[in-house]
Amino acid sequence: MSISKKIICSILVFIILGFGIFITINYNTSKQDILTSITVGKQETIRNAESFVHEFFTTKIKGVEIFAKEIEKSSDLSVEHLRAMLKDAFTYTQVDALFIGYETDGLLIKTDELSHNSPWILSPAKDNFDSRTRAWFKEAKESGKSGLSTPYTDITTGKIITTAYVPVFVNNKLVAIIGGNIFLDELQESMSKLKTTPSTAFFLTDKNNYIISHSNPDLIMSDDPELKDVIERYSALAEKFKGEPTDLMKYTLHGDERVGLCMRSNEGGWLICTANSTDDYGEILDTLIIHQVLFSFVFMIVIIAILGFIVQYFLKPLMHISDGLRAFFAFLNHTSDSITPIAIKSNDEFGKMAQAINYEIQNIRDSITKDKELVNETLSIVEDVKIGKFTKAITLQSSNPQTNRLRDSLNEMIQTLRNLLGADLDEIKKIFDRFEANDFSHRISNPIGLQNNVNTLAQVIVKMLQVSADHAKILSDKAQNLQDSMHKLLQGSQSQASALEQSAVAVEEISSSMRSVNDKTTETTKQAEDIKNIVGVIKDIADQTNLLALNAAIEAARAGEHGRGFAVVADEVRKLAEKTTKSLGEIEANVNILVQSSNEVAESILEQTESLHQINISISQLETQTQQNVEIAHTTNDITQEVNVIATEILDDVKKKKF
Repeated sequence: MSISKKIICSILVFIILGFGIFITINYNTSKQDILTSITVGKQETIRNAESFVHEFFTTKIKGVEIFAKEIEKSSDLSVEHLRAMLKDAFTYTQVDALFIGYETDGLLIKTDELSHNSPWILSPAKDNFDSRTRAWFKEAKESGKSGLSTPYTDITTGKIITTAYVPVFVNNKLVAIIGGNIFLDELQESMSKLKTTPSTAFFLTDKNNYIISHSNPDLIMSDDPELKDVIERYSALAEKFKGEPTDLMKYTLHGDERVGLCMRSNEGGWLICTANSTDDYGEILDTLIIHQVLFSFVFMIVIIAILGFIVQYFLKPLMHISDGLRAFFAFLNHTSDSITPIAIKSNDEFGKMAQAINYEIQNIRDSITKDKELVNETLSIVEDVKIGKFTKAITLQSSNPQTNRLRDSLNEMIQTLRNLLGADLDEIKKIFDRFEANDFSHRISNPIGLQNNVNTLAQVIVKMLQVSADHAKILSDKAQNLQDSMHKLLQGSQSQASALEQSAVAVEEISSSMRSVNDKTTETTKQAEDIKNIVGVIKDIADQTNLLALNAAIEAARAGEHGRGFAVVADEVRKLAEKTTKSLGEIEANVNILVQSSNEVAESILEQTESLHQINISISQLETQTQQNVEIAHTTNDITQEVNVIATEILDDVKKKKF
């Protein structure tokens, strides 16, 4: 969008906003004037309506009060007398029904139009009707003066009525209450005639804010919560104005936006209100706003046409400035190689602007030319930097301080790279190529920066290779020594294992021999016991022989000379028996010694057998440990061989490198 169109649109926006604000203010002002006029009219109407309602109820109450005064003047309060007075009073009281209730017994005398003014009596005894229980009676008795009862629905007609009551006092004592029923539909018809629009509503509420008369009969005594809320707002507003019409109140009832006002009666306490829908004034306001919008639209079209011509005329030099700037920008974007100066000869602001732009364009063109030369030099040096050469610097100047700062920064960067990496990275690459070929003998001459580090790295690698070679040779020698030692250890372990195995076999054979000796010793002990038993038998035989020899000597002595030879034989036999007994004792003693020795030998053999068993177990454990040592020796020998191979490989690798 061109600047002329933007100016026109901007002015148009301000004009539209101005007229919009003007129309809105004028509309609201007109609306407020209309509402003010409505408020004044409604206040006057509500005063007239209040006067009408006041006159309506006052006339009814006055008629009942006149009847009450006539009763108070009369000395006869009998039923028949009051019945006759009631019939006469009904003709001038202007009520729909007239009645009197006695304070003493609750008897009620009543007449109305339906009975053609023929009074009748209702009593508690006959009709189960006690006037003293009625609301109008209680209210009159409580107030002690004339007034209107709370509206209620008549049982007979079903209409909303109120009772104008007047208490009757005789000698300052309440004797009766006179009441006159007033049907409110007559008041409702009269108020409906005050409507000025279809939505206009006049209504009357009692002291409890119940609608007792309304131009819409469906709303009388309604319990609609939204309607009750509106009535309560009206009532609260009326309390602030103390018997005067209120200001206009806005509210919404069942979606209809309405305005209204009320007035509280000082005497009756009722609230009389009038309200109507704001749509009643919509046509007037719509016509007003349509006229204002049409006028504003026509006025804006005229202003826009005039402004368009003026703006186009005075902003025409901007087209030349725009073309010149477009050509300049094409030059800046490298889509054109030439610049055409802006051709404006006027001395106004646009002419001065064109001169300033032409001057700056020329300066910028010169600056761009210098920048191109500097960029070309920079690109040449950058190409050298790309291949690792840091020997050149940028020398050209630019009219742009930022470009000069960039040039200085690039020069500083190149110098820094030269100090860090050296003048030529190709020298470092050559050294690394030699490193890759395992040649660490070459160095960079006159090193700078990183080149010093590369030379130092080469020296460190050479020292590391020398140390590695020395260590590899030592490791190889030590590995060979270790391998020889492990071979000897392995042979010794195998010999030891074999000797332990033979020792175990020998100990087992000794143990078997010991068990065999033990068995023989046990058998010898048993045979010695048998010999001991035989010796015992022989000893018994010797004792018997000795005894027989003694008996034979005794018998030979008895035989005398004839038994002398027998006595000699018996004596020899006795000596032989004694020697035998003595020898048997010695044999028995030797046998006992043999048995004891055999037992001792057996016990010693058992102990030796047990010791041999423990030795055999120890030898078995030592043999197991020796086998494990042999296995460890085998494993260690394998590792030693691998270490020896690695040491040899390291040594061979070091020998391949040149340093």
